[in-house]
Amino acid sequence: MNILLIDDDQSLRKSIRLALETMGHRVTEAGNSAQAQEILGHGLFELALLDLRLGQEQGLDVLRELLQLAPGLAVVVITAYATIETACEAIRRGALDYLPKPFTPEQLRIVLDRSGRLRRLQ
Repeated sequence: MNILLIDDDQSLRKSIRLALETMGHRVTEAGNSAQAQEILGHGLFELALLDLRLGQEQGLDVLRELLQLAPGLAVVVITAYATIETACEAIRRGALDYLPKPFTPEQLRIVLDRSGRLRRLQ
């Protein structure tokens, strides 16, 4: 799967990228919404992992922008600030899934597998 990883924490991006690559996925990283939009304009991605907080930017606003640029993109919101309210709001705004940080590679694999199955059903 071709995955766009959007998180402002460079060391966390590296850890997630390594886990995803070990699973056989191709990963492109972005540290903010401007980078993500630029990258998305030049490539085809099946899925984006989007941090809920990107410095001063709100991930839910970025979610809307990403889905406008790539309507078929599956987006999984990842966050260290998980609440029921933000999970519901992310799904309401078009996220396919929601994954609280910290997560294990196995939890990430499960979410990606579930996302792949949901995309095939759509």
